[in-house]
Amino acid sequence: MSNGLRLNSGLLKQLEQFHNSSIKLIISEIVKEELLSQLRDKAKKAQDKMIIAVKEAKDYLLVNNQVLEDIEKEIFDSHKPQEIALKKFRQFQEITSLYIIEAQDHVKIHDLIQMYFNSEAPFQATGKKKCEFPDAIALMSLEALAKNSETKILVVSSDNDWKNFCQKSENLEIIDNLANALSLFQDVEANYICKCLSEKYKKGKLNQVKEAISKLLDEQIYNFYFAPYVEASYCYYEWDGFMDISLNGFEFKLFEHPNIIFEPINFDSHNNIVTLIVESKLSVNI
Repeated sequence: MSNGLRLNSGLLKQLEQFHNSSIKLIISEIVKEELLSQLRDKAKKAQDKMIIAVKEAKDYLLVNNQVLEDIEKEIFDSHKPQEIALKKFRQFQEITSLYIIEAQDHVKIHDLIQMYFNSEAPFQATGKKKCEFPDAIALMSLEALAKNSETKILVVSSDNDWKNFCQKSENLEIIDNLANALSLFQDVEANYICKCLSEKYKKGKLNQVKEAISKLLDEQIYNFYFAPYVEASYCYYEWDGFMDISLNGFEFKLFEHPNIIFEPINFDSHNNIVTLIVESKLSVNI
């Protein structure tokens, strides 16, 4: 969920490389239902924002009313949020060959109850993580599938309770970053390319690349989301959501493992195209 629920762009789009491959992409039905729920919420919020925008356009812009009515019909009458969420998920499932693990086929209620009362990960004895039944069902489903298939499953999660569960498992390996997980499935050539590029950048031989990225960031800076904290006492204020933002500069961050700047997340060997990911620190003027 940390990748913004954008199933057709960014890191999640790179999962298309596993379509009909020997590497199987799997999620539990728990994660599927949570994903659908959040997609529905995103669609509903987007529609709500569009309602406000269309209303303001009618009030303050010189726009033909028929155009606005057509927009309203296209956005609000064509699909309901739940239909949008399900369609987007099914498209994602198709292009990634995603396999859904059904909980009823893999989770024994007796084992789940014992984990709960013994406060075994992902359950905790006290606190807000005491009742982690959805996480437990998802993890037990993965564990059972791996054990029955006599294979190992790479789990991607930054949740500490998921990490604790996987560390005790002989069948589950966990990594907390999707980009790092994708890099594990790239061939030797892709990793060698990234290593060479990283070394060249460290030696100042890729200045043109940095300038091109800087120019692109400067052009796209308004697409970044900033959430400023506004506090006021004994006075009225109104936040209009607009900030005048400009890029001051940026620096690439070094991946701790395997100590490189550029990391491969997809490699098209037929066309010799490697897709890379970098982490960077931006400095902006607001």
